[in-house]
Amino acid sequence: MGYNQLIKQHLADYKSKALGIRRDGIWKRSGKHYPHILPGERAILNILPVYREVFCEYLDSNRIKLHQDFHHLNSSQAMCFNLFFPFLIEDKLRLLISDVLSLPPNEIRNAAFEKVLDKSEGTNFDFFIEMASGSHIFFEVKLSESDFGIAPSDTAHKKKLYEIYRPRLIGKVTEQYLEEGLFFHHYQILRNISYFLFAHPSSLNNASRIKRSGLPVKLQAPLFRFISVFKIFCRRKEKKAEPLPNSAFAMNCMYQ
Repeated sequence: MGYNQLIKQHLADYKSKALGIRRDGIWKRSGKHYPHILPGERAILNILPVYREVFCEYLDSNRIKLHQDFHHLNSSQAMCFNLFFPFLIEDKLRLLISDVLSLPPNEIRNAAFEKVLDKSEGTNFDFFIEMASGSHIFFEVKLSESDFGIAPSDTAHKKKLYEIYRPRLIGKVTEQYLEEGLFFHHYQILRNISYFLFAHPSSLNNASRIKRSGLPVKLQAPLFRFISVFKIFCRRKEKKAEPLPNSAFAMNCMYQ
């Protein structure tokens, strides 16, 4: 059984045993029911119980739009919230920066989910941290996706390639990835790479897994992708550990 099957089985068990939800939710694209998907009206159960109420308040006050498939227990957006929101609300982002990312200590100026820096270009990052020094940390979180997003070679995307991305990416990737075919095949990751200035050395690891992912070899260094699997255990009044439903993920971090 492959990773995708294993994670979906784990989440199906979590839905029935930990959440007590027997009814299967619907994948809107196909109209079919699946055991790892929550009923649409119970989507908020995809957030850790100990933070659920305060997260709903945060969601409303910051006008964050939930993805169409947020009710899927393997939603990467839910994974991102469950991973970073505890650090954010508990004012522990410094620990994330120093202990997990091994970046130099720095004062945090701002942190946000679904951050869009350039409205004319439109890329939104799953999580974003701005340091007082002016440095930015961008996160793209994947849970069970098999690849990064592609884009159609239509007029609108070609316009963005030649007017926005190509000028930004020159010198960061080899010329062949700025040609339409390869660029649109690796659209999401190249679009993200266009935002950063250099790779942090501590995140250049696990090259064999990167190669198995199918990403071009030339993108490994600028991507400086690090793979990390860990669990968050939340505090509860009875001091029991709350298991994280989405317990494994691949996180792509870019440090500018």
